[in-house]
Amino acid sequence: MGEMQPLPIFVINLDVQPERHSYMMAAFGALDLDFVHVCAVDGSRLSPQQLRTYSISNSGYRWATGEIGCLLSHASVWQRMVDENIPLAAIFEDDVRIARQLPELLAHLDVLPAGMHALKLETLGTAVDIDEEPACVIDPIKICRLRSKHLGSAGYLVTLEGAKAFLGVTRAPRRPVDHHMFDPLLAGHSHLAIYQAMPALIVQRGREAGQDATHSMFSSVIDGNNTSRHHKTIPIGQKLKRELFRPWRQVVLALKRMASRRRHGATTVVVPFIGDGVLDCYVARIGQTGTSLEDVARRLRC
Repeated sequence: MGEMQPLPIFVINLDVQPERHSYMMAAFGALDLDFVHVCAVDGSRLSPQQLRTYSISNSGYRWATGEIGCLLSHASVWQRMVDENIPLAAIFEDDVRIARQLPELLAHLDVLPAGMHALKLETLGTAVDIDEEPACVIDPIKICRLRSKHLGSAGYLVTLEGAKAFLGVTRAPRRPVDHHMFDPLLAGHSHLAIYQAMPALIVQRGREAGQDATHSMFSSVIDGNNTSRHHKTIPIGQKLKRELFRPWRQVVLALKRMASRRRHGATTVVVPFIGDGVLDCYVARIGQTGTSLEDVARRLRC
């Protein structure tokens, strides 16, 4: 790979999925970018005592072991940023499509909004609220303040102050990591300045129509939907109380969203992915023609 770029890039990857690491090596290599491999926490290997911490602290939320591992994995990178005084970093999970325009954005970080805590590079293809007027533009990407929940933690930039804030709220987490990062209406979160790349530069494989989400390379081990859930038995009185208050909480959240949209001049949009991922046209051939990921990266750099 080429000379290390100033911005540290971290890629979270389970040791049991080396093929994903190879894929990310090829994708970033094709963009002439280096990254630091972060060994993901395997939630299925956590001790009963570690798992018990989450069932007790979340009032009965049924955590998947993969969700716990995902949170601890991201938190390990944030802690590294604090320990090494890293002012800004990019963090990716290992099952993403990366737009060819990513290096262009990383080359113009000096124009990012002052006071930013995080910039979400990913889209889930759901409707979200963002400021109608962008804070800045890195052509063709608009950087807009995020005003509503937009889940997913597959690709984002985070500042040192953002890392410290996320570490604070995830020491006693009530929901999976992406809720605490990208839900501005979450209690104790509204003061954070979270931005959205519009259009997005990252999308998880299988999130878009026509993509093969069942490809063996990308069948998720860390995905909370595919791992066992750990929970404690909730007393019947607590269950009833939770269900009785659920409609009220939903109404309050809806009113908060409406107020936020009016106050900030926000608009509701579906954030699109900017275009083809850097390795899209090669993935289908990998494993069928004998072409290695390293070969793909070398060809794309030529």
